[in-house]
Amino acid sequence: MTITTILLILAVVVVGYALYAFFASGGAPETPDYMGPKASCEEESEIRTVIEAEGEQSTAAEEPAPAATGAEGNPPEAVAEEEAPAAAGEKEVSATEPAKITEFRNPETGETAANPSNYRFAKKWIKQAMVDEGLLDKVYKNKELKGATEKKVKEALNRFKQLEKYHG
Repeated sequence: MTITTILLILAVVVVGYALYAFFASGGAPETPDYMGPKASCEEESEIRTVIEAEGEQSTAAEEPAPAATGAEGNPPEAVAEEEAPAAAGEKEVSATEPAKITEFRNPETGETAANPSNYRFAKKWIKQAMVDEGLLDKVYKNKELKGATEKKVKEALNRFKQLEKYHG
């Protein structure tokens, strides 16, 4: 007998024992004690009822009180004043959030590349452009990306994504 035959027989025995233990116990094993006791169906339905009741109370508390209105209701100026801060707030959020860039374009050659999620997957020209822009001091090899260097490169890649010169 060869070693391969012996290993095959041993594997068949182990798989057979595992199947025997599974079906002899009546299917999936019980939840171990360290995972906590199982809740019965009645307890689960009670818990869901309590959670739903708390959710309804919190939504009722969040509803704003009706504003005091004059005989004619809110004047159009008051409505415009209420909407104006909301619109300004939306503009501020969009200005602080970086736009979703899907592609970069090399301005010198016109070559395009997908937005890399990691420095390791970035095209060579993107890495060189990061050096040319002064975001990094050199093009790093994958095995050099450890600790502080990795953080530095990640920050540089995020700053590079904000440069409109390279947006595709």
